[in-house]
Amino acid sequence: MPDKLGGQSMAKLVAQPDVMEFIELILLQSMESVVLEEISLQKLATCFEGKSLIELDIRNTSGANIIGMKRKDNSYLINPVPETTLSPSDKLFALGTRTQIRQLINTITTSDTGA
Repeated sequence: MPDKLGGQSMAKLVAQPDVMEFIELILLQSMESVVLEEISLQKLATCFEGKSLIELDIRNTSGANIIGMKRKDNSYLINPVPETTLSPSDKLFALGTRTQIRQLINTITTSDTGA
């Protein structure tokens, strides 16, 4: 698998060098810059279950962008359509600053108030 990823990266670097530079920029940013974060929805607030991305207006409420999802069946959605609904078994892949990611998590999940 690593050799396949390395080969794909090299091919992308030759064909589209700016894409690879952009990805490296995202991945190598400092703590308060842009990060790509995996967010488990196990603690998805009940009021958001079954709601679509467009209904949640995530970009406007948190500033983060949802660029992918992993479903219960282990399938991935890349750049999910606005009508995609959320389930506690999903994982989101969000792009944003750490502050934006925190805001997203705080908005859509319930906190554990137990000690």
